[in-house]
Amino acid sequence: MEQKSVAPALTRGLTILEIVAREGAIGFNELKEKMDLHATTVNRLIKVLMDKEYLAKDQNNKYTLGIKFLNLSSQETLWNKIIQKLHNSMKEINEKYGITVLLTSLDKDKATVIYKIIESSNLGMLEVGNTHYDLMNFPWGILYIAGQDKEKQEELIKKSYADPSRNMNVVDRKDIDKLIVEADIEKHVDDKGWFFNGRRFAVPIFLSNGKLIGALCSGSNKENLKDISIEDVINDMNKAVEGL
Repeated sequence: MEQKSVAPALTRGLTILEIVAREGAIGFNELKEKMDLHATTVNRLIKVLMDKEYLAKDQNNKYTLGIKFLNLSSQETLWNKIIQKLHNSMKEINEKYGITVLLTSLDKDKATVIYKIIESSNLGMLEVGNTHYDLMNFPWGILYIAGQDKEKQEELIKKSYADPSRNMNVVDRKDIDKLIVEADIEKHVDDKGWFFNGRRFAVPIFLSNGKLIGALCSGSNKENLKDISIEDVINDMNKAVEGL
């Protein structure tokens, strides 16, 4: 039985966050059962937590911890520092080329959008807090796949092909392999616009020990790239992440 609280809604919200943190990802029905509350009440609590970015939904329609948790422990977290260092460069790339620029984390076979500077007249790309597991469908995911051994690469690629939730073109495996080679050798990925009516780019972000932790990414509708040098875009992105 739920104990009485001076702030029952807050207590219930915190309980939801504790459950999601413990489970990693959880569906609505399972969460409702664990909370032992009416569906309407759980929906209302979830809506507030998602609006405030304490919860997010993954591609399997399950709830995960949201982007706000990256900022809770300290104002000097790793990603806060990276955002502070990259903000001006991301804004410059956005204004110079008229494209949306993203910062994504890469860890535990998933990618999460950490920060975003949008070009509203162009390709909007994913929302901040979005977590996705079909890594093959994204240039930053290709960077992650390229850093894995062959067995793990096969696992991640098969998982992406099998995912029915992403409305993108089915790209031939030979072309996926070309992108992986590009990521491994060139240390960037240009998805060539193969996946949908947009073209996206990603350059890796490494820790000082060489561990890949994320990527600086950008994207545009294809028609808006006619007068833009792709090489210049990628060079400016690489310059932005140098020395992080």
